[in-house]
Amino acid sequence: MNNEISLLEMPIDSPESLDLLWAHFIATENEKVIARIASVLDWKDVTRQRLQTWLANVPSESWAEEPNSQYREMFIRCYFPINYEEGTIDGPVDLDLHVALLAHNGQLKFNQLPVHLTQDELFHLAMKSAALWSLTSMAQQNQVVARLCIDESKIPGGAARLHLANS
Repeated sequence: MNNEISLLEMPIDSPESLDLLWAHFIATENEKVIARIASVLDWKDVTRQRLQTWLANVPSESWAEEPNSQYREMFIRCYFPINYEEGTIDGPVDLDLHVALLAHNGQLKFNQLPVHLTQDELFHLAMKSAALWSLTSMAQQNQVVARLCIDESKIPGGAARLHLANS
């Protein structure tokens, strides 16, 4: 029992952490494991934060000029919910996951963004993406996980939780 408590309280800081939690779930079907993995989706949206800071310093009239016109084309092509006049990001979209999925599908390269994401920030995106992928993948194979993902999608937290509703 003590090992179970420590496993559920350990930091999720590597893909191996997710693997350990999944192995524990498969062995025990402890539903708390799914909530613990879903908690990764509540991590701050570093891409949104970085882009919002950058947008706040972009004059609305500069979107017609280089390099901002290229950024605007990329934002439109990649469905970023940018309000160009107000310099804000709209909608409940987790941009960490949005960018990670675009990059995974070959639709965006990280260096095309107007902000530089550090290696730690890219790892952060990868961990959120891995957590979501593992939850949705397991939900397709396991009815208990599917039900728990739907339940987790209704809990207030990060915008990434909305992806769990379709599991």
